[in-house]
Amino acid sequence: MISILAPVLAVWAYASVQLYALAVRRGRRGVRSSALRARAALIVGVLLTLPAVAVDPWLAPLLLLPAGAAVLLTLPRLGALIRPLYADPWGPSDPAVRRATLDPALTVPAPAGLLGALVAGLAPTGAAAALWYGIVAVAAAGLTLAARSRRTRLERQRIGRLPRMLVRAPRARYDIPELPERHTVAA
Repeated sequence: MISILAPVLAVWAYASVQLYALAVRRGRRGVRSSALRARAALIVGVLLTLPAVAVDPWLAPLLLLPAGAAVLLTLPRLGALIRPLYADPWGPSDPAVRRATLDPALTVPAPAGLLGALVAGLAPTGAAAALWYGIVAVAAAGLTLAARSRRTRLERQRIGRLPRMLVRAPRARYDIPELPERHTVAA
């Protein structure tokens, strides 16, 4: 069973890395090349998933749900991301492009497929399979929440809004007793 899942696992891992790296690419050409590699890896991952499911039907939810999410959610968004990058491949990536690369629907299905392939390697059957399905579903929800948090954090940094910082007030040696001990300063 592991020999069938090894290529599936490798392809989902490669697609996950390429999709995660989209947000940190500075140039339009880097975003385009990474998106093209991710799209090819997703297509190959979906095609390699089908024979693995034919071998063991208990693996179907673990492998087909992330593959279906990749086909329905990620591939159309990657196509929409790649199309405008062909027109002008040079220069820095636009804020709209960077915002699109942080979309959880773009970044979550590949790691969920990777997680499903990892759990499928344990070959769950029967009642244990239902437990593993639930664990993978909770982990995929956690991945989605983490992707949303990452998107918010990176967008906040790029537009110059950082979280508030607490700065200690000067000590008594400066003879300013009327200041409170702490006050907030927006960065």
